[in-house]
Amino acid sequence: MSFSTSTKLELTKVHSTKRCCRIAELAALIFSCGTISILGRGQIKVSIATEHEQIAARITGIIKALYGILPVLKRSERTQPKRVTTFIVEFEPASKEGQLLFEIGLLNGSPEGYSLNTEIDYDVSLDWKCCKEAIIRGAFLGSGILSDPSKGYQLEFVLNNQSFAQYLCSKFIELELKAKLAERKENQIVYIKNIEDILEILIMAGAHSTTLEIENIRE
Repeated sequence: MSFSTSTKLELTKVHSTKRCCRIAELAALIFSCGTISILGRGQIKVSIATEHEQIAARITGIIKALYGILPVLKRSERTQPKRVTTFIVEFEPASKEGQLLFEIGLLNGSPEGYSLNTEIDYDVSLDWKCCKEAIIRGAFLGSGILSDPSKGYQLEFVLNNQSFAQYLCSKFIELELKAKLAERKENQIVYIKNIEDILEILIMAGAHSTTLEIENIRE
């Protein structure tokens, strides 16, 4: 199992009770690995895709805690170029859990009449001061890659949302962490190579066991 996977599995066990932090984590997941599909006649569908069943279960569990209903969970498999199973959580604005899309600023209006917000003010929609741990956790669950510390130190967030990548990088810099932003193919990469900064981010996200494991490797 890779360090990225073991870290993500650890983060799926972090307990969160505050409503705002649950919303922030889900928002970061949507901004990290969510897609918007146009269904026609102005209707849209939001999908959050992950290769980890535990992450999909966490997403559905948080949505149930927030809105009292489980969203649609689908399973997709492909065999080329290698076998990959993807778990997809789906919901639409008109659904009860679709309220989340208005709460995080992704949509304007109401389920009866809405429009897509292409310029989200993350400082307004995400309470960084209160919920930064939840935001970082959601971003890592959705897009994080952690290198094997026995081979080198690097933490990446591989994002296809440029504005969220800029937001995340700027917030790390505000914390005096040495985060940088780069492009790779069609993705925006927020990356950190300083080991102390990586450990601080992992601790904030809630990956304490991974942090201890890395510390033991360093000794």
